[in-house]
Amino acid sequence: MLYAFFDYDLFVVREIQAFGACELALKFRLNGHGGDARGTLRNLVDRARKTGALPPMVEGGMLMADPVEALIALRNGLSHGSVEIHSPSMALKILAACADWIYFLFPSLPE
Repeated sequence: MLYAFFDYDLFVVREIQAFGACELALKFRLNGHGGDARGTLRNLVDRARKTGALPPMVEGGMLMADPVEALIALRNGLSHGSVEIHSPSMALKILAACADWIYFLFPSLPE
């Protein structure tokens, strides 16, 4: 993340890596070590909500009112191509959100 201060394009790369870490944590939480790793992020989130690993979708008129749905939209936007340049504050907020959801999935370290 430090190098991104010299080249802002690297903030987007860092954000994509954070989304990847979040998705991998979700796969590990649902499938365990060595489990099936296939499936889209949407399928993983739906499964996680059914099992209670993630909270249910926030009710309301706007899809983006739900923080998990907002992260999916951001991740899809960046993963499928973007010419956006993100500021340090944007990148840090996304990194913090991904870290918070990983902590939510694994609130304590296994012994």
